[in-house]
Amino acid sequence: LDVEAFASAWRQVVNRHSILRTSFRWSEQAGPRQVVHDRVEVPVVFEDRGGVAGSQQEERLTEFLEADCARGFDVSIAPLIRVAVLRTSSDAFYIVISNHHLVLDGWSMGVVRREVTQVYQSLTGSEEIELPPPPAFSTYVDWLENQTSEEAKGFWQEELSNFAEPDPLPIDRAPGMLPGADEEFGELAIDVPEELSSRLQTAARKHRLT
Repeated sequence: LDVEAFASAWRQVVNRHSILRTSFRWSEQAGPRQVVHDRVEVPVVFEDRGGVAGSQQEERLTEFLEADCARGFDVSIAPLIRVAVLRTSSDAFYIVISNHHLVLDGWSMGVVRREVTQVYQSLTGSEEIELPPPPAFSTYVDWLENQTSEEAKGFWQEELSNFAEPDPLPIDRAPGMLPGADEEFGELAIDVPEELSSRLQTAARKHRLT
């Protein structure tokens, strides 16, 4: 991994998209306001952990992720995304991408990662790439402001016309069974066949699920 080229690719892609150059301000008089900056500097941290024993790598990674999660974001300071590159050996790296959900969701992250990969390959290879102009977020805002509640109501009434009643959830049937503050939870990892995993991913993309 060419760390400098990787960092440059992230900075180029983030600065392509206005939403990724956005911060948010709040005032009692005006309420929430979205501020789009001309340019932002994406924090890209590099740590060389090649000297750490293999048995300690996972522990160190867990500590890093917990600290990064606790750090959070100040939404008044753009960008609301940061990248860390953790080198564990000469040819192995952990890439940690943290962002606020205000500017990026799981579906959009796929678009960003694809563009970063294309720019990185261009920077490290001989083939130049020219990405198409990104869609302007302001176009979506203009479209949203021109929508009427009646049109939206009609759309959802038609979309949900076959539903007679809401699907019950277990928590609805037993509202007194909310987990207590001292209740412990665990993790369960399940391996699925490669063919099934591929079908699940295809179905998720088809139905735009994340």
